[in-house]
Amino acid sequence: MEEVMVAPPRAHEARIRIVCTSLCQSDINLWKRKDFPGIMPRILDHEAIGL
Repeated sequence: MEEVMVAPPRAHEARIRIVCTSLCQSDINLWKRKDFPGIMPRILDHEAIGL
């Protein structure tokens, strides 16, 4: 886990603090693969809940 600092939101933007993430079935299937593209660096957990 890594905390990221971002600039304040500009006009027509919003800042959302992510408080929880999870893996969808597609993420899990990719994670279990032993061949391409499963072996590539990846960022999982695109299912997020924010405030």
